[in-house]
Amino acid sequence: MGYTVSAATGAATAISAYGSNFVYLKWSLWWKTDGTYDYMKKIENIHEKVSENDYKIYGPTTFIQKKSVDL
Repeated sequence: MGYTVSAATGAATAISAYGSNFVYLKWSLWWKTDGTYDYMKKIENIHEKVSENDYKIYGPTTFIQKKSVDL
């Protein structure tokens, strides 16, 4: 999965605005199947750690995918 141009631009802008502190990605992933389709949902947030404080600087960005199960 990739980022849309607007999401990538927004993330890059958010990171550059906050300087060069420790920046990291937090994400969560869910999936399920019903026998006909596989479903997947991924949520991402970009965080910055400054001293002992944690700040969310971009997100959430949600990716949803539905794929046919090959039999």
